[in-house]
Amino acid sequence: MHTSRCHFVVGPSVRVFGLCLDATSTGICEPLSPAMDMLLMPHMPDSFASLATLFSSMPKLVQDLRDHYVQAAAENRKLQFLGRKQEQLPYPLWDPDIWTDAYQLGPAKSHKLVYLATDQQKQQYVVKSTQRYGVDAHEAWATAELAPKLLQHRQVAGMWQQVVMEYLPPELPDAAGWLTLRYLMQPLEEQLKAAPQHLILAPELLPQLIQQAERLLCHAHAVSVSGLPAAHRDARPDNIMVCVRNGEVLKLHLIDMDWAGSAGTVVYPALLNTKNIAWPDGVAPGKVLEQKHDIDLLHLQCNRTTQLLVNDWRMMFLTSVQVSEMDVD
Repeated sequence: MHTSRCHFVVGPSVRVFGLCLDATSTGICEPLSPAMDMLLMPHMPDSFASLATLFSSMPKLVQDLRDHYVQAAAENRKLQFLGRKQEQLPYPLWDPDIWTDAYQLGPAKSHKLVYLATDQQKQQYVVKSTQRYGVDAHEAWATAELAPKLLQHRQVAGMWQQVVMEYLPPELPDAAGWLTLRYLMQPLEEQLKAAPQHLILAPELLPQLIQQAERLLCHAHAVSVSGLPAAHRDARPDNIMVCVRNGEVLKLHLIDMDWAGSAGTVVYPALLNTKNIAWPDGVAPGKVLEQKHDIDLLHLQCNRTTQLLVNDWRMMFLTSVQVSEMDVD
């Protein structure tokens, strides 16, 4: 139970509330006092006496809260995962009866609250905390085998949502593995730094892979989501996972359905990131979402790198030929 106190002041009146999270992480706010007028009114001595009692009790209330959290901090230290402080994890991952380990996915200091969590049965799942999520789209696309399985979705305190989904690991027992399309669009030497050789695709195969990604989006667009056509709304290469084995693409999945919604009705957010992301024509804050935006965004992001990667591969090939000729001489 996480508790605190709130003083609600409106003009010359004050009221005290108690705030806490219950066992289901639901926020509870209850009044601890009536609204009291802070104006000195001699004809209402009882009111002034109540106000004085309220303020005189504050030091003890503060000390009681401090004692509570000192004890809670001692208990929390028992829940640290492999030396990582509990405070580094969102509180829905604190339950030791469910999770035994968790660490953040993505680049260091990422603002996205996406974690790889391990449960008591040593099964790994992706656990995401977000304020918005396209649950219906994810479920429909997962049923059509176009996205990882959605295992749990629930509301948590603070207008946040927790999403638990299937983990797509970079290494599978059959020598296959999942990588993002963005990763496979890197220069070859960058790919080889973090992925084994059998998961790397030759850059000249990238145009074919982009066509497969486009077909993935078309299949997703054809799936009815709550009786309506839907769009991903953020179909960048970062959000398309590719399963590869021995240089062959086995399947593709969509991930990160935070903004997925009904095409033709949902609009783009007012705070759309137009500074760091190049969006296609027709995409702007407040504009209506269209399915063609997904395809256009994919092409816009991919076309910039395809030719560069092909040139990179050709340069490496020519270099290897020249080295071979020197060995012969």
